[in-house]
Amino acid sequence: MAPLSIGGAFFVGDQIFLEEGAIMKIKKLGDISIPEKHGVIEDLIYSYKSFQLLKTAIDSRLFDWLEEFGLSTQEEVSKVVNVHGLFMKGYLQTLVELGFLVQSGNQYSNSSIASSLLTRDKETYQGEWLSITASFDCNNLFSLFRSENPAMELYHDNDFPNTFRN
Repeated sequence: MAPLSIGGAFFVGDQIFLEEGAIMKIKKLGDISIPEKHGVIEDLIYSYKSFQLLKTAIDSRLFDWLEEFGLSTQEEVSKVVNVHGLFMKGYLQTLVELGFLVQSGNQYSNSSIASSLLTRDKETYQGEWLSITASFDCNNLFSLFRSENPAMELYHDNDFPNTFRN
């Protein structure tokens, strides 16, 4: 078997040879004992992906457009929100499964929750709050958790608290 090289590491069979000379053995999924609660990690990943899809729908104004024009086909939605057709079927189906869209034949419309909470013209609109939450910088949580004055770091280093200062 010919070695496969990726980023300075060589893969041969079930071993990885690193630049530093270290050798790692790849464990096969069948050889790994997975704890009972592994579903928690899968749930977190699914939740993160779902949130990103929801945020994309809000940012593209998908819910606003559907609120204005009603039942629309996948092709119509794809043109309006400028999402590549390759992704549209899965994108819309996921929003249906999450309860934000309703599918009727080959057409889609807002669910009642999307209509009331995710369209900008409604008094109950929550999309801005979701966007602010999504933009909160969570990349440095470890350093924030170890900080001697986390409140000051949050106050000065993130846009999120600005919404509460005004």
